[in-house]
Order: sequence, then structure tokens, then C-alpha cells
Amino acid sequence: MLKKMISASVVILALMLSGCGTADSEGESMLAAQNAVDTGDAGTAIAILEAKTDRTDDENALLAEAYASQAGYSMIDITIAFVDASESNVSSNSTVSLIESLIDQASPTAVADLNQSIAYYESIPVADRTEDQNFKLGMTYIVLLAVMVDDPSYAGADILPIAQGGFDALGAVVATMNDPDLQTSYDELELEMIGVDDATSIAKLDDIIAQYNALP
Repeated sequence: MLKKMISASVVILALMLSGCGTADSEGESMLAAQNAVDTGDAGTAIAILEAKTDRTDDENALLAEAYASQAGYSMIDITIAFVDASESNVSSNSTVSLIESLIDQASPTAVADLNQSIAYYESIPVADRTEDQNFKLGMTYIVLLAVMVDDPSYAGADILPIAQGGFDALGAVVATMNDPDLQTSYDELELEMIGVDDATSIAKLDDIIAQYNALP
């Protein structure tokens, strides 16, 4: 899964580069923004892309990734965290480990930046969103969930829509990959985190929060 997602990102970058042209200022600004994201300079990428008044879907997706980066997360890091959790015998302990690993990276503005990231991914029409973009949207939701679990003001039902948003987006990607093992891991992790109805879901999330808070 991780290799597929990284490969998809490489293909998208290659396509962008092939269409830039030597004197295309629009292509040059996109390339500059991509380079800024790749080198960890999220602020520069955000400034370049926010200055554009008529962004393409690819530019909105890159802006979404830049905001996630500003929140303290690279897509490769959070993908590895998710894959590790889903392959660790899928238990509440693996979920707590996933949340714990993501919380440690959060910047002071993480919640605001992650919400901005989600908004830009979701500005791309569902029918036009690529598998790579849906995966990154789902992972951004999962990271936001992890950060909110660490904040007592987001306990209980307030974070349920975040969990549901994340697994809805991830589920759409997993369903297209025809990987039974990955599908099983996803199904079990989703059931563990958000249950089958609101009351069960809230109880499960509260249990995850309690386990996290009990960690030494």
C-alpha cells in the first residue's frame, strides 16, 4: 500500500513537470510550490498557492498537503504510522499506538492547519478526486482525530464526525485496491474505532481516549 501511494505521488509530480514548459510562469509557480513542500518549507508553498485566485484541482491538492505539512506531518510519515497500526494484529493497543505516534508531531496550530488541509482536499469534486487525493484526505482526517484525542475539549461526540470522515475517505481507496488483507485490516480498524452506531462509536472513542491518557 505504501509503495502504491508513493508511486502515485511520483507519477503526479512527473506529469506536472512534463507540462510546465520553459516559459510557463503558472507551471513555474506550481513547481516552486511542490519543491517547497518537498523540502519542508510549507509556509512558502502556502504563500505561493494562496496568492492564486483560480487554482486547479492539483493546486488545491498541493495546498492541502502544504497545510498538513505545516501542521507537522509529512504524508510518508503518517502513511507508515497507519500501515504499521493496521498490520499489528489490529487491536485497541495498535490504535492507541497509532494515535500516540501522530500526536507527538503536532505543531501548536495543528488543528487549524489540518482543518484547512481537509477543506482544500474536499474542494475537489468527489468525482474528480484521484485515489491518491482520497487517501491523503483520509489520512489527514485520521491525524486530526489523533490530535483531538489529545485535547480534553474534544472528548466524546465532538470527534465522531472526524473519525467517520477519515474512514469514509480511506474506505473508498481501500475498496479499489483489491487487496483482501488490507481490506480486512481496514474493516477491523474502522470497527474498533467508530463501531456500528453513534452510541457504540462514542463509547469506543472514549475508550481509546482513556487508554491513551493512561499511558505512562
